[in-house]
Amino acid sequence: MDNTKRVNMVLDYIEQQLCHELDEEAVSRIACCSFQQFLRIFSYMTGISLHEYIRRRKLSAAAEELVKNRRNILDTAVSYGYDTHSGFSRAFKMHHNATPTEIIEGIKEPQLFERLFFLSPSSAENKTYRIEKGDLKMAKLTNIEFKSFGPYRLIGRAVDTKLMSNDIAMLWGKFFADGSFHSLLDLCRNKENLTELPDGVAGIMHNFGEGGSIRYLAGIIFSSAAEVPEGFDSFELPAGIIAESQITGEEYEIYSQGHELTVSAIESSGYIIDRENFYQCEAYTDERFSNPKKDGETILTLDYYIPVLEKKK
Repeated sequence: MDNTKRVNMVLDYIEQQLCHELDEEAVSRIACCSFQQFLRIFSYMTGISLHEYIRRRKLSAAAEELVKNRRNILDTAVSYGYDTHSGFSRAFKMHHNATPTEIIEGIKEPQLFERLFFLSPSSAENKTYRIEKGDLKMAKLTNIEFKSFGPYRLIGRAVDTKLMSNDIAMLWGKFFADGSFHSLLDLCRNKENLTELPDGVAGIMHNFGEGGSIRYLAGIIFSSAAEVPEGFDSFELPAGIIAESQITGEEYEIYSQGHELTVSAIESSGYIIDRENFYQCEAYTDERFSNPKKDGETILTLDYYIPVLEKKK
C-alpha cells in the first residue's frame, strides 16, 4: 500500500474524530509507521503540518454546524476542543475573517477548508501527488538575508506549552489586554534600550523538548542593557549570525509554513542552523504586519530570525 492510500485512510479517521482529541497511536496503526514519521510524510505531501490541517478542518466544520443548526457558539466551541468562547472566536475570526455571529446571521460567508483526498501517481515517472478538494494556499519566502545580530534582550510574558497550542494565542491576548504591552512601551522612552530593528513586537520559541514542548515568550526586543521590569520574563539573544527571512501570505499560512520555508532556504545556502543556540523568533513588524492587518489587509509579511553558522569548508 503506497503512502497516498495510507494518508487517505488517516484523513478518513480524522474526519470521524474532529470533535475528539487526536489519538496518535491510532494514527500510527492506520499509517503503519510512527506518528513522527507520519507527520513528516504528511507535511511533505501537503506543505502544511497535520496539526494545521486539523485546525482548519475543525474551524470549517464548526462554521458549517453553526450555519446549518444555528447551534450555541460556546457549545460548538467546546465540541471542537476550545475551552473558552473567546479563544474559539479569535481562532474562528482568524480563519474565516468573520465572527461566529456574522456567519450565523449570514452577514459573511465562511471560508471553508474541505477535506483533502490524494490520488496516487499514475506512473513511476510521475512523482507528483494530486490533491483533490481543499484549497491549499501557500505562503512564500519573499526574502532571506544572513547578517550579524545582537546581543539583544526580549522582554515580555512567557508560557510553557506545546507547538500548535492555543496557549500561544491566549498569551498574546493577555499580553495586550493586561497592560504588559503598554508597560514595555515605557522602556522605549529610554534611547539606550532601543535597537536598530524595525518597530513591532516579537515572539520567541525556545527550550524545545520531547513531545513538542516549548517555552514561548511574547514581548518586545530591546538592547541587552535594558532592565527587566519586576514580574516580566526575558530571553537573551546572543551576538552572532542569523538568517532573517520574510514570509508573505495569509496569516494562518505564514504561521504554519514559515518555519519550513526558512529552514529550507537555510539548508540550500552556505549556512547551517546553530543547534546549540537554537531559537525561533517571529517578528511582527509594524510596517509589514501589524499596520497592514489593522488596515484590513489579509496578505501580511512575518519576519523570522533563526541563528546560523557558516558551513565549514
